[in-house]
Amino acid sequence: MNASKRPPIPEPTKRLVRQRCGFGCVICGFPIYEYDHIVNYANTRSHQGDGIVLLCSEHHDLKTKGLLTVADVKEANAEPMNLRGGESRPYNLGFKANDYVFD
Repeated sequence: MNASKRPPIPEPTKRLVRQRCGFGCVICGFPIYEYDHIVNYANTRSHQGDGIVLLCSEHHDLKTKGLLTVADVKEANAEPMNLRGGESRPYNLGFKANDYVFD
């Protein structure tokens, strides 16, 4: 199935995944992440929350290339970095203005 034709991950499932993974890559804790099916969607055809993890682009790329194993991802998913350490890895957004407003 073409990735552009697959149904989107439902928002409630995304919320559960974010909470379970500690709002960051399960391996390094980076707070900018991608949703990854532990077992490829093409094989499962399912968006089950327990089969999806958060990975940063670096770790997602390593998994896609086969340099990070499914077993490694499952092990990290069992004990996500941010839940072990209690916080996300810092990320500098590069904001340089003097004033800002949060809505």
